[in-house]
Amino acid sequence: LSGIRKLAKERAKKASLHNRKLRDCRVHLTDAKNSRSLESTLFITEGDSASGSITKSRDVNTQAVFSLRGKPLNTYGMTKKIVYENEEFNLLQAALNIEESMEDLRYNNIVIATDADVDGMHIRLLLITFFLQFFPEIIKEGHLYILQTPLFR
Repeated sequence: LSGIRKLAKERAKKASLHNRKLRDCRVHLTDAKNSRSLESTLFITEGDSASGSITKSRDVNTQAVFSLRGKPLNTYGMTKKIVYENEEFNLLQAALNIEESMEDLRYNNIVIATDADVDGMHIRLLLITFFLQFFPEIIKEGHLYILQTPLFR
């Protein structure tokens, strides 16, 4: 596990320099001097098309967007090793800065913003499973939200 953790740290370091899935904001939860740090929000979206809409309408100072590609891995009953090896979750973990501890959480609000269809519901459940399995403090401390999107036909 230590070898995998080392590999994950190296990947996270590369990801923190340039996380291609993250459209970051200027203010983060760890910015104690900034009065808007509690407004910092990360939207986890389903694909590039959904992230494009949110990216265009967001407040660039306090709202970041992380775009998922496809359906994430079902982590129920899995070990942390699997998460370190999964690129999507490794990049998400790096974007949130929660691998070591919750003390360095970069965003006060984490919003799951998926489509209002069956696939969107499945992705939402897979993400909630990921947070419950490995980072339950995010849910217990009230950082995780679900964006209820309208269904257009």
